[in-house]
Amino acid sequence: SQTGATSLSSESEAKKDPKKEALRRTYFRMINDMTDVQGVLDYIHSKTEIPKNIREDIMAETVRNRQARKLLSLLETLGDDGYDVFRDALLNTEQPHLAN
Repeated sequence: SQTGATSLSSESEAKKDPKKEALRRTYFRMINDMTDVQGVLDYIHSKTEIPKNIREDIMAETVRNRQARKLLSLLETLGDDGYDVFRDALLNTEQPHLAN
């Protein structure tokens, strides 16, 4: 099926990109251990403009891990630089254990 081929292709592409692969490997830990989603979002917004409605949508979630999940989904739209900005955001919000 076309969907299966697209899925496999996306997985292969992620494995070729070490930043995306690192994020994929640590996704579960990020969702569960990110404590300052607002701080990370604010830092990313200071470096890359994020529309207000998207920021509000993320922070409207009342459960922190849902906020983190939406934030990680946003990263996929920011391109290669988004991963570097995200890592810097983790370091600047005192969450270095998630940046490594």
